[in-house]
Order: sequence, then C-alpha cells, then structure tokens
Amino acid sequence: MLELVIDLLMDTTVDNARSEAFEQVVTATRRPLLLFLVRLLGDPEEALDVLQETFARAATQRGFLDDDFNRTAWLYRVAGNLGKSTLRRLKRMLRLSPAPAEVPAPLERILDNEKRVKVQNALARLDFGHRQVILLRFYLDLSYSEIAEVLSVPIGTVMSRLNRAKAQLERSLR
Repeated sequence: MLELVIDLLMDTTVDNARSEAFEQVVTATRRPLLLFLVRLLGDPEEALDVLQETFARAATQRGFLDDDFNRTAWLYRVAGNLGKSTLRRLKRMLRLSPAPAEVPAPLERILDNEKRVKVQNALARLDFGHRQVILLRFYLDLSYSEIAEVLSVPIGTVMSRLNRAKAQLERSLR
C-alpha cells in the first residue's frame, strides 16, 4: 500500500538515488511510526491513513532527503499533528473518546493481556499532549531533546508534560 503511495508521489524525473533514499526512509520509519499512531489514535485503520498522509507530505517536503534535515523529528511532528487533527475529526463525528488501540500480534503474545488492556485504557484516558509525550518517550525511546524537537517545545516543557503524564498514568493504574 505504501509502495503505491511512494510510486505515485515520486516524480518520474527524480533520479533513482533520491527515489531509493526516500524508500529507505519509509522502510526504516514505517513500523515505529505506525505503532506510534495506532497507540495515539486507538484505531489501526485511521493510523494507516495518517501514516500515508505523513509520507505523502514527506515526499513533497523541500529538503526532506538533505543530509542536515532531521527526518525522524519531522515525521513524528507531522504524524502527531495529523493524528491530532484526525482525533478532532473523529470526535466531531462520533462524539466519543478513542478506544484502546489493538497491539500487533507479535507484541500481543509477549504482553500479559490484563496488564496490556489496563495500560491501554489508562493511555486512552490521557489528553492528547500527555499521551503523545508518553508514547514518544517510552514506546519510541526518544530522548528529551528529540521529543522537544518533534513537538517544537522547550525541553523543560517536555519534562513537565512527561512528569504530569506519568503521575496521571500512575493514578489510573492503581
């Protein structure tokens, strides 16, 4: 599916090296971005739509493949912003909060089902900003400075959001 998006978005006049470089970025970031979006949105199908839109924007982003361009931060920032817009649209349509995300099959076997559901429910109850910072830090293992870059906020803001989010999660998991 993403291969089709890549083919459609990449101009035929673009040399093969740039096309291959873009495909390598997609291959390297597709799975972690999708996991991030599934947990953020609580809906695998919506997450796939947002992922495709993120890569579509990346394909047209000026300088995306330049060496000094921080592609990872840019991708997570765009995916997070698109995810936030998607949640707003879904809430307007359904007037419901997102359901807990389904964990992909390999992870589902590893995690204890009861704990997984409890954590997912607790995550789903967090507001978007707190859920986003928790996912970036603990599911994607980004550093505070990387999270600050993704969210375009100071490191102190990341630290305070993370502290508040962890406190809310702790209260929810008691």
